[in-house]
Amino acid sequence: MSQEAEGKKRGMFSRLFGGGPSEPEPEAAPQAEEEGRSWWSRLSGGLSRTSQAITQGVTDVFTKRKLDALTLEELEDVLLRADLGVGAATRITEAVGKARYERDIDPEEVREILANEVERVLEPVAEPLIVDESKRPFIILVVGVNGSGKTTTIAKLAAKWTCEGKSVVLAAG
Repeated sequence: MSQEAEGKKRGMFSRLFGGGPSEPEPEAAPQAEEEGRSWWSRLSGGLSRTSQAITQGVTDVFTKRKLDALTLEELEDVLLRADLGVGAATRITEAVGKARYERDIDPEEVREILANEVERVLEPVAEPLIVDESKRPFIILVVGVNGSGKTTTIAKLAAKWTCEGKSVVLAAG
């Protein structure tokens, strides 16, 4: 039986959570090991897993395929598994499907649509960075998934403030 026919028979939870034959649960890591990880380490690991899940999922769904209802449903499942939320997953799926239905689509085009949708969602809450000179030291925490431009942004901010005569210290955690 083909995967496509099999995918139509599977229920929502099977599609959403993998639906393959159940495998034995791996042994749970000791609780002390999890507690020993810092907040930053847990956050960083979670963001990295989300980024990898989206990238791999999009690539798997859109490799040399026409955009049809099943493909859009699989994309929505990938986005939900990556914790994007139902509203965002639905908006992104609709944006991908708009004017592209029954056409070939590549993963890069989907990633571009994802980036544009994330930008659109963040735009209303974006605010300029205003450095309060009365607060010293002024600390900025930069968080983002791998490859999102954190290091480049930090370097540009440091260069700008150094040129303005400010003292800049960079630290990695």
